[in-house]
Amino acid sequence: MGWAAVLGLTVGGIALTATPAWTTEVQACDRWANAPYQSGSFVEGVVGRGGCGNLVNLQSWLFADLTLWPDPNIGYGSANLVNGSVTGAGPCSREGRDAYYNQARTDTGERSGESQRRVLC
Repeated sequence: MGWAAVLGLTVGGIALTATPAWTTEVQACDRWANAPYQSGSFVEGVVGRGGCGNLVNLQSWLFADLTLWPDPNIGYGSANLVNGSVTGAGPCSREGRDAYYNQARTDTGERSGESQRRVLC
């Protein structure tokens, strides 16, 4: 057995086990992005992070979903935090209505998946 193995001992017919403290389960760090919504003449989107243990710069990136073109970034918001949420905002300045989506990113390279698209403005 290796050094991280569970130690077993029998005393008087009773089995005793000991598990080293360094084998405790590590909590998963989760990132998420909610679908954007319209607030007056702005598109806003909330992203978040939970179950994490390190300080990062959490960023909310908002995009317009364009067919056959790169999706332009239309809004942004950020905050330094361990766990919590951030709201990003951008103008409804494009012609007509577009589908918008949101994504969480951090300064350490973490990313959520893209949120659901919403047609706004």
